[in-house]
Amino acid sequence: MNMNRESCMNDKKVSIIIPVYNIEKYLSKCVDSLIAQEYPNYEIILLDDGSSDKSGEIMEFYASKYPYIRALHHTNHGVSYTRNRGIREVSGEYIAFIDGDDWVDKHYLSRMIEYLEENNLDFVTCNYSFYDDRTGNSNKWMMYEESSCVDKICAAEMLLTTSCVPWNKIYKKSVIKDCKFPEDIAIGEDTIFLMELLGNCDRIGFLNESLLFYRQREGSAMHSGLQPKIWDNVKSGNIVYDIVMSYSSSLRDAAEYRFSENMANILWKIIYSKNIKEIEISVS
Repeated sequence: MNMNRESCMNDKKVSIIIPVYNIEKYLSKCVDSLIAQEYPNYEIILLDDGSSDKSGEIMEFYASKYPYIRALHHTNHGVSYTRNRGIREVSGEYIAFIDGDDWVDKHYLSRMIEYLEENNLDFVTCNYSFYDDRTGNSNKWMMYEESSCVDKICAAEMLLTTSCVPWNKIYKKSVIKDCKFPEDIAIGEDTIFLMELLGNCDRIGFLNESLLFYRQREGSAMHSGLQPKIWDNVKSGNIVYDIVMSYSSSLRDAAEYRFSENMANILWKIIYSKNIKEIEISVS
């Protein structure tokens, strides 16, 4: 870290929640990028969701070396359970989620917190770059062409029609309140969480800076093949539709766009699946 942690405790603490599951190849790059942050006051909470590789050992190594890193372990329950446990463990005023196979720019925390506090935001989100694990190529995805601060209705529309993920954002802990990632839904749980959280927000910021690197790799949850849980796309789409329509009927188009994206994901995976006979065509 570039600044002395002990001399900068006037900066509010950020609690960074990192779910970990069989990512021994990638975890160190993620944690090292956080250790290198110029923002001085944060904790890293690593949560092992029953990994069968050496991910847990890597976590323990970092926890033994850095007092602001904690390593927690539990049997496999899924990423939603893991993130929810992380929320219960935080001690900071701000919360960030980062996936353990991604990594961040050294200015990630400082720029996000600066923008959040300058504009009195409930949470802030930034652009990010795609990193293709197969080719080594990296491309910025500039979802937000201009930095802006908006209300929850505008934010819902922007998120539903771009990227509705939890990990390129920093939140005030106070707005998360009782919001949880649904543990009975494996696909689309991120969108449900964010749309529910928006109900506690007044001002949301979009920062036009690419500060996070999202790794696209084979075997990740987003890039796995056709699985029985694929039908959770339907369930989550319906839940999200109901949530945002309770905010404003003006969000109908955005909600329908998100639902159509979910349906397209199902069709794409069915078309390219080699195991279609193993999947029961049911959404009950």
